[in-house]
Amino acid sequence: LFHTLIRTLHAIGRALDAKTDAAKAFRQRVKSALQLRDYARARECLANVDEHRAITLRRQIEQIDGLGDNAPARLLAELRELHPALWHKPQVRLEPWEDPDVLWNTAAGIQKKTEERDHLVNVEMRENAKRIGEAASHGDLSENSEYKFALEERDFLRARLAQMNNELSIAQAIDAAGVPTDRVGIGSRVVLRPVEGGEQRELTILGPFDTDIDRRIYNYRAPICQQLLGKSRGARVTLALDGVESEFEIAEIANGLETFVKA
Repeated sequence: LFHTLIRTLHAIGRALDAKTDAAKAFRQRVKSALQLRDYARARECLANVDEHRAITLRRQIEQIDGLGDNAPARLLAELRELHPALWHKPQVRLEPWEDPDVLWNTAAGIQKKTEERDHLVNVEMRENAKRIGEAASHGDLSENSEYKFALEERDFLRARLAQMNNELSIAQAIDAAGVPTDRVGIGSRVVLRPVEGGEQRELTILGPFDTDIDRRIYNYRAPICQQLLGKSRGARVTLALDGVESEFEIAEIANGLETFVKA
């Protein structure tokens, strides 16, 4: 009977005549029945349902309309206490490069970005404020191109600062001891051998603050690196290096932080 009542309430909520007097009266009777003895009977019914039925009941109770807020909330609380597994969210293990809330960089890269941010605030933005003041002193602002340019520059600098602050707020230093050598990870130095023959390529995968294309140091979030991360020695990948797409085999994986620090 309990399941029938919940199913009927759910159906009434979806019907076109859900607001008729008869529908309202039925909801009120059901609500009163559920609340008897402080929901004791409802709890007994919920205790006797299996997990499969409990999943359906949860969805139906969440979508019930017309019982107010307290009754559905109490039924869901009882259901959660009796079937806690329905609310359990399995922990999904993210690889470091998959975590959107962390921006991995070397400690040196973080320090460099911090210094860039400080220079932006203490030098560039102050110089811009000075230019705004000087341009404003020239008279009619509506015809003052220097003033408009200075304001546009201010907006650009503020946007840069916001981006820097956001990136620095989630930046974490790569731990050299945690860099894998059995597969490609953040901090790896990778040697790539062209499958069709030719010169081997070498690249190091670090953070966006560390990127230096001339030294073949790439941001781990770049598409090329995303194709390599997690792969082991011997794996084959198709990469576009120097504008030419070719198939490579991962010939060697080493800790790239050692080379990076020495350089």
